[in-house]
Amino acid sequence: MTKLPLVFVAFVMVLCFESVGLAAPITITDSIFFHDDGITFDPLTPPDTLDAWGGESVKWLEYGSDQLDWTHKFAFDPPLAQILSGSFSVLIVDDEDDREAKEWGIVVGEDWFEPGGPLLHGEINTGAYVCGITASYLADGSYQVGVTSLFGDFMVEESTLRITYEPVPEASTIMLFGSGLPGLALWARSRRRRTRT
Repeated sequence: MTKLPLVFVAFVMVLCFESVGLAAPITITDSIFFHDDGITFDPLTPPDTLDAWGGESVKWLEYGSDQLDWTHKFAFDPPLAQILSGSFSVLIVDDEDDREAKEWGIVVGEDWFEPGGPLLHGEINTGAYVCGITASYLADGSYQVGVTSLFGDFMVEESTLRITYEPVPEASTIMLFGSGLPGLALWARSRRRRTRT
């Protein structure tokens, strides 16, 4: 007779742990790769866009105020409850052939004017430039990034956006969890009554 309640309690605990697992944070990664004539991106995500560029090549930023602007687009699936963090990185390659000249540029995100917003400027060398993002700018499913060459030339190879968020708990999971609690309380009550008699 005691095996049945123990099985029931174990079943309820499994459901409780499952509901906690479904609410675990999710990380979205969206990458754009730049080429001379355009961009490529993951075909399973919403299409990213190339907003503006100057010069003959998309990825090659040449001397003096050449620019490249793009928009990362993404979908929150399962739906968004709260954004925990966000960042983007831009992989830049300096051609290194012009060792006498220094390359200078600016990397910005759409929230660059916020306190502590993503604004990097100065000498450009080969490497990934990483910036944090103000979470409220990610809720609409898109994020704009731009790079400008102030002096010298360099190439933009890749941009990667990472967002970590908490999903909305599923209603069915909450109902299962909620229905298990009264059952557990009834079982505990009946057990107490049995021990008194």
